[in-house]
Amino acid sequence: MSSEDNNTGQAINAMATGRLATAALDAYLANYEPDDDNRSLRTTDAILRDLDDMVELNPNDIAEVMLDRGFRLVFLSNGRHGWAMRQG
Repeated sequence: MSSEDNNTGQAINAMATGRLATAALDAYLANYEPDDDNRSLRTTDAILRDLDDMVELNPNDIAEVMLDRGFRLVFLSNGRHGWAMRQG
């Protein structure tokens, strides 16, 4: 296999993984909506754990989709942080 073929295969795998990650996150987020009151926070790590038996994700996959879907990352004065989201 030439290096060009290998690079093409890696690019196709990356695109498929990206689509799978987005599809899994979209299905997960269908049960949530942004929480403008910051009453309910979920960490990226908690979301990773929720989906780890379905798809291999990394924190940046989650952050990118969350931001694209209108969720906000919140840092509270008491030290808590996470995505402001509530079950809808």
